[in-house]
Amino acid sequence: MGTSLSRRALLFGRANSTAAPVATVSGACLTYLGVACQSCRDACPESAIRFRPSRAIAQPEIDGERCSGCGECLAPCPTRALSIHPEQRP
Repeated sequence: MGTSLSRRALLFGRANSTAAPVATVSGACLTYLGVACQSCRDACPESAIRFRPSRAIAQPEIDGERCSGCGECLAPCPTRALSIHPEQRP
């Protein structure tokens, strides 16, 4: 029998690729502008978005191993600072 593909793999074009979709944060993120916001973290069903303390406002960090690329974090972001991109995984 051949390899079984998930619907998600087919939808994201991963049938013949090792690229997996993951979220990335751009410089438009409110936390980079000094505004406390964690709406993406609250929306993430995989708990892949964490906010690491810094000297000022906690900064977002995406855990590429946990991120499923589902896109649930995109809509809640008031500045549209998140996007989904393929990431090469070993």
